[in-house]
Amino acid sequence: MRQLLRIYDAMILGLAVPAGLTVAMILVLIVADVTVRVLGFPSPRFTIGVVEYALVYFTALTAPYLVRVRGHVFIEVIIGRLEGRRRQIVEVAVYLICIAATAAFAWVSVGLFFEVVNSGDIDIRGIDIPAWVIVAPLPICYLLVAVEFARFLFGRESMYGVRQSLEDTL
Repeated sequence: MRQLLRIYDAMILGLAVPAGLTVAMILVLIVADVTVRVLGFPSPRFTIGVVEYALVYFTALTAPYLVRVRGHVFIEVIIGRLEGRRRQIVEVAVYLICIAATAAFAWVSVGLFFEVVNSGDIDIRGIDIPAWVIVAPLPICYLLVAVEFARFLFGRESMYGVRQSLEDTL
């Protein structure tokens, strides 16, 4: 079981690393695009499309990791004022809502993925790319986010506990 958990943890981090590289790629593409235009040359047609696709991938790939390290946005105003049993009840309710929502998104994105694959649609922007490429990371990443919220529900840690620094998770 420990080996399976290590593999899972490596997968969560393994998704975050290419997401970070994606941000670097976006930076390089935008700087190159602006530089080319300033020099009087036409802007590459593919830049906007690639950056748009990269933003989808960045968001999807980092989501499980951000839940793991409590780096996502959430509001602690109500839960911070509760204590004891009331706090536990609200925490469980929040976890259940988050699990249900992300599992529903995963389910819908699986249907969307197969719909797009079966349609054979091509997304035409600066580059032509099969439309399924855009939605490909969504089902697995939403499922992993649901698993991360379930870890809070069934684990010993609280989502509302002390947030980890990024260095602590590496």
